[in-house]
Amino acid sequence: MIIIMNTKAADEQVNAVEEKLAEMGLSSNVSRGIQRIVIGAIGDEQAVDQEALEALHGVEKVVRVMKPYKIVARESHEASTIVDVAGIPIGGNTVQVIAGPCSVETPSQMAAAAEGVAAAGCRLMRGGAFKPRTSPYSFQGVGEDGLSMFRDAASVHNLPIVTELMDVRMLDTFLENKIDVIQIGTRNMQNFDLLKEVGRTQVPVILKRGMCATISEWLMSAEVNVVFVHLKLRTVICLMSLQFQY
Repeated sequence: MIIIMNTKAADEQVNAVEEKLAEMGLSSNVSRGIQRIVIGAIGDEQAVDQEALEALHGVEKVVRVMKPYKIVARESHEASTIVDVAGIPIGGNTVQVIAGPCSVETPSQMAAAAEGVAAAGCRLMRGGAFKPRTSPYSFQGVGEDGLSMFRDAASVHNLPIVTELMDVRMLDTFLENKIDVIQIGTRNMQNFDLLKEVGRTQVPVILKRGMCATISEWLMSAEVNVVFVHLKLRTVICLMSLQFQY
């Protein structure tokens, strides 16, 4: 359910709606746009008294969202999302290309890769310090050392970095290395414990579509990630990357 506030709604009126939702057993997610404020009600909508919400001061209208995903539904966002990654906009009218090697291996390799990425006009760089492999005997990445290699090479050309997080135990290490965008790979699309913890950070996320996952399942994974974002300072937005299976 989406509660759309009047353009001049005061903070006290927004708080009143949140309190009313809490009384009904629902949590809330406040999205503050340039022109209006939208409140997403999270929980069992059958417990919601729609008329009681519409009667509150500052409420323009209440809209039921029939899709299973509420926060990432288009009804929650009148304008298209633009995500700020270290000053570089993702979304809108500009197409950004994120380039780089599949895996981080050596400092010289990463230095050459970063130079090539910058020379090609790309504004963000990707690389995997941790690599999911089908075989346990295959190269698994250089690990934590790869993060510092990656950061050092990209910083020379002022390139924000994108890398895949596979284990929730490494999240603090990613934050310490100031990773600009966390990638959740196709194998972890429905690793909800990982998504919940990443959602509590203020780092943008690339959420890849899982193998054989439906669009609805993919969006529900995005919902898990967004639900656990700080509700008052909601700057974490899921960037969803289409993955085609051949």
